[in-house]
Amino acid sequence: MADSWEAADAASAAEREILLNGTPDEKINTWLNLTKNDQGRLKAGEWMRSLIPNLKLVSTNPAGPHPSCTFAYTVQPENCNRLDNLHGGCAATLFDFSTTLPLALVNRPGFWEFMGVSRTLNVTYMRPVPVGEEVLLECEIVQVGRKLATLRGVMRRRSDNALLAVCEHGKGKHCGAKPHHDLKLIRKWDGPPPIMTGHIYSIPPASFSLPLASPSPHRGRMVADTMLLINLPAEVLQLILQWLDPADILIILPQVCSSLRAFAKSNKALCRAVYLKHLDTPKDLDLDWCTEIHDLIGFVYEVVNRLLSHASASLETPPGVRSHATSINVLYLNQILGDESNLEAFLQRSFLFERVRNELRHPIRASGAGSSKALLHQRSAKLHCLYGKPILSLGSTRASRTYPYACSKVYDLRQYTERTHWGPFLDDGSDRVDWEKVEAILIVLAKNIGTRRFVSDLFREVWDSPFSGSWPGSYLGQPSPALTSLESRDPYDVTGTWSQIVCFLDYNDFFSYNFPAEDLIGRDTPRPALDVGEATRILQMNLKIHTIEPPGPDDGQGLPVVHFKGVTRSLDDSFDGNGNSQMRGEPPPFRLALRWHTIGTVRLTREGEVRWTTFSIFNGQERWRSEGIQVGGVRSARGVVGNWFDRDYDAHGPAGPTAFWKGPTRDRALPQDDMLPNDFFVPYAILLHVDGEDEDDDDEYGDDEDDPEEDVQRFTVTVDNRPQVLEAEPSHFYAVAQAHDD
Repeated sequence: MADSWEAADAASAAEREILLNGTPDEKINTWLNLTKNDQGRLKAGEWMRSLIPNLKLVSTNPAGPHPSCTFAYTVQPENCNRLDNLHGGCAATLFDFSTTLPLALVNRPGFWEFMGVSRTLNVTYMRPVPVGEEVLLECEIVQVGRKLATLRGVMRRRSDNALLAVCEHGKGKHCGAKPHHDLKLIRKWDGPPPIMTGHIYSIPPASFSLPLASPSPHRGRMVADTMLLINLPAEVLQLILQWLDPADILIILPQVCSSLRAFAKSNKALCRAVYLKHLDTPKDLDLDWCTEIHDLIGFVYEVVNRLLSHASASLETPPGVRSHATSINVLYLNQILGDESNLEAFLQRSFLFERVRNELRHPIRASGAGSSKALLHQRSAKLHCLYGKPILSLGSTRASRTYPYACSKVYDLRQYTERTHWGPFLDDGSDRVDWEKVEAILIVLAKNIGTRRFVSDLFREVWDSPFSGSWPGSYLGQPSPALTSLESRDPYDVTGTWSQIVCFLDYNDFFSYNFPAEDLIGRDTPRPALDVGEATRILQMNLKIHTIEPPGPDDGQGLPVVHFKGVTRSLDDSFDGNGNSQMRGEPPPFRLALRWHTIGTVRLTREGEVRWTTFSIFNGQERWRSEGIQVGGVRSARGVVGNWFDRDYDAHGPAGPTAFWKGPTRDRALPQDDMLPNDFFVPYAILLHVDGEDEDDDDEYGDDEDDPEEDVQRFTVTVDNRPQVLEAEPSHFYAVAQAHDD
């Protein structure tokens, strides 16, 4: 039965729900099905193929002092000896498997959840069982305790109820089964004390690891000359665990197993030891040590946010950075959070990272919005977003990548509701930012940018520097003498050129992911990890203020609402005007500098975050909409991160992630800011020089339908070392086409 909990581990959320809350018959039948993998092969081994599929549930009796169930089995030729009678080994295997299943009638989380492991199996054979004979296996629980269970099985001939064999089965609870986390932090340090940096700590690498019980080649057994961690005396265990980070005491340790969870819960002595090991000894030792440790993560969250809110631009800019200056506060945060252990302790505690660590072991559910765990998830996600350099992997293996799990959140249509405004907001109508959504979006965008080397180089200062422009007023915009009175009253600094990235799935992938044939996933259970490939588009927006008005009753009252308009250009084969063709099959035909009008608003939310809403206009009609949050606050150089979707909130999508940020002002701009790398155009080895000015920017967005048709001009470009002619209207773009080596 060692494979039973393996199979349960791979079960879907629906199957796990049945195992927890189903009827007795449903529980038993689910366990019978769990030994098969997706290809229909038995995880227990192909030698079980003729046994388990032919074992059928007849009845269950969960009541009374001896819960029981009865199975029927017809002897197969493959299970017989040379006399065509049921082989004794097969009979023992049937008893082993079937007598274990009554435990499914009484188990629960923490109590025989994984059905235990066999200690003894005694079978007595009374009569031979010929091939083709149908037998009944009557299995019952004789006694079950916290760690040991005694089970009994009787095999009878179904035709006349004759006794064929009996079995007594002894089982033990597998205390070490399926730890949710590796105890990588179980260390003994005999060197200098931890390096203290303010209230955020950095522990040097451990000099040696404590020898713990190591698994043998047979799963569930331990090497004889070692001891299980949980079997150590409490005093010794406390001396070991006091070297854990405070965040690990709260988050990691309770996920290892129920024994360690019980040991750590409200353990004042352990919390006191951890506190004094990592922090200064307080003058008053009569503290609630458990509360102090619990508040430490929240304290770090408050410190980071406070330091960023108080940050101010210095006179120097980092090398290669033109859109924002550095800050002493930011340099300080980089120093204390640059350590890998601190990044893991504070920036990798959201639900997404919890999924990455645990999904291979068992599916998990999201915490309720009001729970303390959900608050820790949100705070850690916000720290990660402010850090600004998305963490794409927790290790060197493919299974440790964060991208597939971020995709599963970004492209899950259940995240797009009326109460979230289809944007990065919590689904409670409060208009508060859902930082776990923002975190997932940043990971998806960063991964797609990173796969395109030239794009990554172009946007490196925004996407590849810790705390890059993640504070209010960090954008290095210089007041222009040509500013209008309206623009001078704009607190958000909207006017200017913005770079934008948009990602989307092929619509066939998008639809099949959100509307599978059998959708048994619960509302609080995330959809499976998604990694099918995306398309990435780079856009450029030229925006100007349109009007400024006082905030509404649902807005933050600190700043006005700013309306803007402008023109957006696609810098590669971007969205088609009808908004649909790029989602089905191949992208639309290559179009140079496709243009459309953009309108939108900027306002404060009630919690003080900066909310951007944009609309894309095609042929005078609003087609696409986006909702985003400016990471870092008002006039931050970090930019806006959010979701794009159909302006009519189409329940079938499409939708996806987007981000945009303001480029450097003209006095800081470099030639490459207006040039597109060759890599943008995979089928075309050309460079575009997109016009930074637009003589039509002042037109109303609906007037373009009445513009007289312009003459089409021809441009000669070199594509794959061969001259080709492109046609375009000059008001849409002008291009300087060059060979790839230029």
